[in-house]
Amino acid sequence: MNLIIRYNIPSQNVTSRRHWRSNQRDVKHCTSLFRAVIPKNFHPLQHESIIVTSYRSALLKDHANLVGGAKYMIDGLVHAGGLVDDSIDNMTATYVQSRLKDMPDDVAAKYGRIPVTVVEYRS
Repeated sequence: MNLIIRYNIPSQNVTSRRHWRSNQRDVKHCTSLFRAVIPKNFHPLQHESIIVTSYRSALLKDHANLVGGAKYMIDGLVHAGGLVDDSIDNMTATYVQSRLKDMPDDVAAKYGRIPVTVVEYRS
């Protein structure tokens, strides 16, 4: 299953300099985005393996900044019911980023070539 949201993962450099309330707004925003796309009958497994792909228009971030910036998006996924928990015992995540021009055609046809984040569940 793939969840696609219109969200551009910020750099950890950005999130670490923001006020904590701004980061909590990001969690709430991501929670509402995920609630809109998670199927009603979806129940996450105790241990989920996910791949997070960020399609970006700007320069690609270094890997550590991408992973650190995705923290609030993952928290939103947990709050929306897409993951049991974000602890190391309950999930494994792989983070990937790509340019908008490399976005799959089916995603581009549905969302346009704008920054999106795709969460792919692996079994």
